[in-house]
Amino acid sequence: MDAENSAMKRLEFYRQKRMRRKRILMALALLTFLMIAGTVIVDRSVNGLVSGEQVFSLVDVKNHGTSLEITFMNNKIAIDTSYLEHELERLKNLCRSLLK
Repeated sequence: MDAENSAMKRLEFYRQKRMRRKRILMALALLTFLMIAGTVIVDRSVNGLVSGEQVFSLVDVKNHGTSLEITFMNNKIAIDTSYLEHELERLKNLCRSLLK
């Protein structure tokens, strides 16, 4: 009888542990969602007050022909895409030659 009782205690202990883990994960997911939603709302509101446009500009991506400009919190990163286009053409030609 004592072995059955200790087994039930062990099963109940691990069941409660799983439930706690699920609750913690759900709380973290809800916190993450609320933080992202709050950031987006504040960014749109500030842009509406400053520039009069209701746009999301925390992250902005613009294509300028052969370059790609990524703006994250007013820090600009320019990526030259001509090399990538050249490599993609080489990959396409390689695939075509292998399929023939």
